[in-house]
Parts: sequence; structure tokens; C-alpha cells
Amino acid sequence: MRPKILNCSQNTNPAWRWLEGKVAADFEYVDMQPRNWLEARLRKPYLARYRAAAEAARKSRSADLLVTHSPAMTTWTEAFRRAPGVPHLAFSFNFTKLPTGAMLKLMRSVLPRVDRFVVFSTMERRLYAETFGIDPNRIDVVYWGVRPPEVGDNPPIVEGDYLCAVGGEGRDYRLLVDALRRLPHIPAVVVARPHNLAGLDVPGNVTVRTNIPRSEVHGIISRSRFMVLPLLHTKVPCGHVTIVSAMYLSKAIITSASDGITDYVFEGKTGLMVPPGDVTALAERIRELWEDPARSERLGAAGQAFAHRHCSEAATIDYVNRYLGSISPNYDNLVEGERGVA
Repeated sequence: MRPKILNCSQNTNPAWRWLEGKVAADFEYVDMQPRNWLEARLRKPYLARYRAAAEAARKSRSADLLVTHSPAMTTWTEAFRRAPGVPHLAFSFNFTKLPTGAMLKLMRSVLPRVDRFVVFSTMERRLYAETFGIDPNRIDVVYWGVRPPEVGDNPPIVEGDYLCAVGGEGRDYRLLVDALRRLPHIPAVVVARPHNLAGLDVPGNVTVRTNIPRSEVHGIISRSRFMVLPLLHTKVPCGHVTIVSAMYLSKAIITSASDGITDYVFEGKTGLMVPPGDVTALAERIRELWEDPARSERLGAAGQAFAHRHCSEAATIDYVNRYLGSISPNYDNLVEGERGVA
């Protein structure tokens, strides 16, 4: 008999179906798509989150596995469950900024009850174990695993060569803008959130785009010479999605040195690093790589090979299959049986 997975996320798109049809399990989904006029009108989605978490806690009683996505959803679902029930897998457990005050206290009280956590960097395992009192042996490091990005056929944002910078979490765009101001001959396209660039004097060689479809973002990356990932400090566990997308598209990466991305970017092999906040070092690295397109291509090719080896959707599926096998004695036989049928 196939196990039943209850999947609860902060997604508001009901068409999103995490791993459905890709593992030998039946799924039920709970999400944050507004259910009534009040949820739809509230600017901040707290009510939708509480409703989804309470619904998932209730429905998990009839499931074989509860999967939650994002720390907030994991925390509130486990809080509403009150006591451990079926195994709870906290997937995509990642913070841009650690909680404080009452939220930190709540997390420390309920998160140790969660069966397993999936994080995307080794640094996060240490950080979250210490912060929330979680046994580090229950925190699994899994590479961000997705299918290669789809590139749209939109016309180029900038004619000719340019570098790009993409993403909004943990970014230091003031640093990047200051570096590019010193390099007026190098065009750049920045795709960020409006607040990332608020108050910045953006130089003329930088083109900015905000709130555009993902396929357009991937098109911007694919046409660029290379990507720059400016991070705020050495402990930022962000940028994995952007890094893996750029790697799949065979783009070299210049990034601020952060423990949160050292599982992906290896100095001189899959990318280049500079000290956080060092505008002179960043400008020099950008200039050097811009003037050495052959090196940029070599780094991009190495990154692409790394992504195909470690960051595929198949790798995520393999992890989930192994986990299901650890909690369901007959799962491996079920998988083999379904493969035989296929």
C-alpha cells in the first residue's frame, strides 16, 4: 500500500504539486491560497498561514508522513499538533534572518519534536542545531535540487555582453552598485526586489528589473557573461537557488565569501570569492573576469557539471525515497514493484 504524504507549504499557487508522481506515494496538499475574503484582503498572510498550519496538523493524523516547507510553516504546524504524531519532515528549512523574542522561544519549544530537517548548506546544520536546540544528527544537508531552468524567448534586456546579479535575500546591492560605478565600461543587469535598491544611486551602466517572470530572469542569466552574488556577511545562508540556476546555465559566479554557500562555490573551480563589504576587491574581480572570457567559460562549465552531478531533481527524489524507506519497512519493495510495472 502506497504511503500518504501530507504536504503543507506557504505556496499560494494550487497548481504546485511537490514531487507528485515522482515518488511512490499518494499526496494531499495544504497551501496558503486565500480561502475567504479576509485572508485575501490581509496584506500580511498571517491568517492564511495559521489556517494552513492548523489544517495540516489536523489532517496529518490520517497521513503516513507530514512534510512542511519553510520554518514558519514547520513551527506553526508542529505547534498545532501539540504532540508528536506521524513523522514530520521539515523541507527547505532556511532563514534569511534568525528569529528573536517570542518567536524564537516558540521555535525552541516545538522544533526539537520534528523528526527530520532538510537544509541546503553545512553551515545551516550547525547554526540551526545551536539556535533551536535540535540534534544535529536530525538535520540533513541536501543540495538544492531542481530541473534545469526554462529560458524564455523574450528579447534581450541589454544588447551585447553584460554581467548580471539576481535575487533579493541577504544581498548587498549597495556594494555591487559601488563596484560597478568604478567600472563604467561594464554593462550590468540587476534583477532584484524594489526594496533592495531603495535609496541607491544606480549608475548608468546598470539596468534594473523588478517583479518579472522567472523565465525572463533565466533568460537574463543565460545571456549574461557571468553572475555576481553580493552577500551581506560571512554567515548568509542564501543564494542557493540563484547559484544553482546560474550553474545549470553554465555561468561563472563571483560571490561574497560566506560559509552558507561554500558547499556550492569553490574558489577558482566553480566560482570566485571576495571578502564581504570589500568594494575594491569586488570591482577588481569583476574587471579581471570580464577581461578573461576564457576563464569565465571554464568556471561556468565546471559549475554546470557540478549542478548536473549534485543539484538535480533526481537527487531530491532519491533523498525522499531513502527517507520514506527509513520510516516504512515495505517502501523499498513498493518502489521496486512500481518500477517493474513501469
